[in-house]
Amino acid sequence: MPTPLNTKFADWALHYPHYYDSADNNKDRIVVNTKVHPIEYETEAPNQTGPLPKILDIGCGYGGLMFELAKSHPTDLILGLEIRDKVANFAGEKINSLRINSGYKDCLNLGVLRTNAMKSLHNYFKKESVSHNKNNDIIS
Repeated sequence: MPTPLNTKFADWALHYPHYYDSADNNKDRIVVNTKVHPIEYETEAPNQTGPLPKILDIGCGYGGLMFELAKSHPTDLILGLEIRDKVANFAGEKINSLRINSGYKDCLNLGVLRTNAMKSLHNYFKKESVSHNKNNDIIS
């Protein structure tokens, strides 16, 4: 799947429409960057002024940790990164389903991307914009 040319092409409004003033949840479109739910990175993202993901779940799998973190971090944007297509699709579809079924009150701060974090993290995030857990807490 394609990755953004650089951070200016990463459109976070697709993953977090509520935080970018999209009242219609991007028409309930699921965006995961897979064949089933593709993302096009052909132009720079139109809105570069909104919030960025603050918590990354690298290798998120089906999203169990993301869904738990959303309870204790309701205002932080959480992004799951998963390399497996079918698993990323499942997590993205679950996020969208929970948003819709809650009347657009739950999971607004969750997003998932199908990507290889080791190869393409720098295409999504500017240098030194992702920090480690400052308290060295273990989250399980």
